Amino acid sequence: MISNINYETETNVETKIVNYIGVAALTEGMTVAYIRDSLLGVRNDTQAAADFGSGRYRCVDVLSLANIEDFAGVVASGGGCAADANRTNAKPVQICIVVPKEGIAVNVHTNLSCTINVTIFRPVVGQYYASRGPLLAPWAFKAIQTIDRSGTAGIVEAVFIRAGIEDINPHLNDTVQMYDIGQRYVDPATGNVYRYSKVGVGGVTSEFGAVNIAPCLSSHIPPTQGTGIGVLGGYTAKITVSGSDGFAGDGVIAADELVGGYVWINNGTSEHPQRRRITANTVAASNLSIVTVDRPLTSAVSTAGGSSIEVFANPYAHVVDGNVANNAYASVVGMACIEAAAGTFVWLQTRGPCWITSDANTGKTANSRMLYFGQNGAVTDGHGLTYAGHSYQPAGYAMDLNTGSVSNSPLCMLMLE
Repeated sequence: MISNINYETETNVETKIVNYIGVAALTEGMTVAYIRDSLLGVRNDTQAAADFGSGRYRCVDVLSLANIEDFAGVVASGGGCAADANRTNAKPVQICIVVPKEGIAVNVHTNLSCTINVTIFRPVVGQYYASRGPLLAPWAFKAIQTIDRSGTAGIVEAVFIRAGIEDINPHLNDTVQMYDIGQRYVDPATGNVYRYSKVGVGGVTSEFGAVNIAPCLSSHIPPTQGTGIGVLGGYTAKITVSGSDGFAGDGVIAADELVGGYVWINNGTSEHPQRRRITANTVAASNLSIVTVDRPLTSAVSTAGGSSIEVFANPYAHVVDGNVANNAYASVVGMACIEAAAGTFVWLQTRGPCWITSDANTGKTANSRMLYFGQNGAVTDGHGLTYAGHSYQPAGYAMDLNTGSVSNSPLCMLMLE
């Protein structure tokens, strides 16, 4: 393909020579990252003269979880290399890369079908091409060319942009996770609020509320914590996992399945519970798992009688269409902007003007402006919803003026957060 990008004539373009230690062939547009020193945990700004001759060098390789934050750039035209199974950090090859700068036009290797000024893609772990992937690298790309590379990976003209939550489109679903589950996004144009969510079995639709169907995953007396675990000022706690715990009730909790969820640590009747958000967890083994939390513990975990630890899954990690779940014990956590199947990822709207399927003449009765979610994720008004001390979940209020009796939904000001 003939490209319109010429690095010799493009303004503000910076290229640099780096040392590549990988064995694969590199061609124009492929992505690389700086290698972190395994001993010091810092970038390899210098290498021994015996390795690379003399002078100051940078060392790069394929992107990994260890180095993706140190994204270096893309291979420049003519700056690549052939494959070499014998290449190592002691025998690198010099390549030329284009250094990331805001707005710089660049040729990028991708496997996506791209639309000009619409498609946004990122460097991804384990690949030399850019694609759809989690928000890990500090840089992303926006296509400035419409071309389909989904059949065979190749280059597309794009510009460097700073990666961030602002580059999302809440009206699209993802087949791979792009953001943290539960990530909050406020649309700068509308002020609408969204939460990034994973769709469970049954899928979601855009007309019924999406409900959280995850129960309390574990509630037990704390087990013996072990050295350095559950200590004052620490960030970890050991939990018991019984055979009926976990989302499926089978005692299975995968590594990091609880991330974004919550843990309540109650040290008996004499101390108030510690509430923490879970940032990591080990796979459940021998009925035990270790959770890592976001803030240090203000008291050590106690295994005395009356103590307990309760674990709750991320409320946005198992969302299902309310009309599918039809569960009177499940709460709506948001409205999907698009129909999505199980295993995909969507943005759920939690606040702002929204249309929701109505189960009654919602908002059509005089002075009946409040809206409530019914068991199936549709909304209704407040007539007859309170009974025997129970009440339905508030959804928001009707924004439009409509005195008719047609059973259609009003414009709802969604107020879930």
